[in-house]
Amino acid sequence: MEDTLDIRPYRRGDFKQVVDVLRAVWPMEQYTDNPSVVRRMMRQDAHLSLAEANDCRVVADSGRVVGLLFGRYGRNKASLASIPRILALNVETIPLLFMRQGIGALRAALKVEREFKKLEKKAPRTYDSEVVLFAVHPDYQGKGIGRALMDAFLTRVRSRGGKNVHLFSDTDSTYVFYERYGFERIGERRTTIKSPIGSFAYQSMHFAMNLAEDT
Repeated sequence: MEDTLDIRPYRRGDFKQVVDVLRAVWPMEQYTDNPSVVRRMMRQDAHLSLAEANDCRVVADSGRVVGLLFGRYGRNKASLASIPRILALNVETIPLLFMRQGIGALRAALKVEREFKKLEKKAPRTYDSEVVLFAVHPDYQGKGIGRALMDAFLTRVRSRGGKNVHLFSDTDSTYVFYERYGFERIGERRTTIKSPIGSFAYQSMHFAMNLAEDT
């Protein structure tokens, strides 16, 4: 990673830039062609990830967030600290119910989440840590940012006694990075997602790494 780039803890003022990174990385055109719905859904996902994570780091270039990894130690996803994020999540979700294509896009997103839950149920074990959200802006990919973020997160997991880590991905995301990094693909599912503007094939994946074997 270039010396001018800085890994630091997430700050409250980073939220808008985090959403900008997600929008640049994730293709949402299959879910809706309403830009306002896309923006709400990106904000919704960011709030949900922040509520589930307890270790949130970003990479900044001259103050601009260009990469992020929100992770979690321990299996309990909910805490009192999550309450403000859950409230913010509701603030983002409720307007979607009254927007053009909002309900349909939400249903499509919930179908994706159900696919992840089905993969988790079929996993051979439970995991003490998780990569909740991971993204690097396309303009900064290939510079070692993703590897630096993952290295730092796994170092912190090990320092807290973590033995294993898992994450979910799909063919719209950087799943190739996980395989190259050393994660094992332990499950996958294929389905069809129906959205307000049509149907599309969707493949979800479950990755894991045994940190004891990795050392």
